[in-house]
Amino acid sequence: MSTDEVAKIRGASIERLPVHSFQETIRSDRYSCVIFGAKDCQPCISLKESLSQVIDKFPQIDFYEFHVRALGGKEIAKGQRVNYMPRTIFYKSGKEVGRLLFHKTPPQLEYCFNELLTTGRILAKMDDVEEVTKFHEPVREAMGIDWGKVPRENWPEICEQWQKKTLEVIQKNLNWSVLTVPEIRELLEIPENSSQQ
Repeated sequence: MSTDEVAKIRGASIERLPVHSFQETIRSDRYSCVIFGAKDCQPCISLKESLSQVIDKFPQIDFYEFHVRALGGKEIAKGQRVNYMPRTIFYKSGKEVGRLLFHKTPPQLEYCFNELLTTGRILAKMDDVEEVTKFHEPVREAMGIDWGKVPRENWPEICEQWQKKTLEVIQKNLNWSVLTVPEIRELLEIPENSSQQ
């Protein structure tokens, strides 16, 4: 089997498709999620591990892995404006309907897939790192997270809650205006003296 291929991901099995079928694949009237990456890209491997935890919940979406370094892969990636890996692009009927940059956690992926299925798109700024990160610290402060007081074994759970609350703020704050900590507490209905420890 050659290395110039798109790999269709469905559960634990991967069906290989040749690169020349890329255009045909994205023209499907179903949603197609294409992960542009490379076999030796650690964030790409982590993203696939996260995907494997959630893709079975979304049978309405076809998931593919595209090897950018495969023969002919760089030209296709360039045509799709892929400058970083992993880059995840969603298509329907040959048109791009959303994109994500870098690794995403299973809850982030679920959020994005649900957004896609309910609105037909992924929020344009969801993956604008600068835009999203401007909410991280105010949300952490609003939630009362003090990493110095959180036991290390609770970090994954608290991080997941923090990411979910950040996404909730973004979803409710569609004009992307900068919010103060009290405004975020009000938006998320968090009591003023609450803390995550």
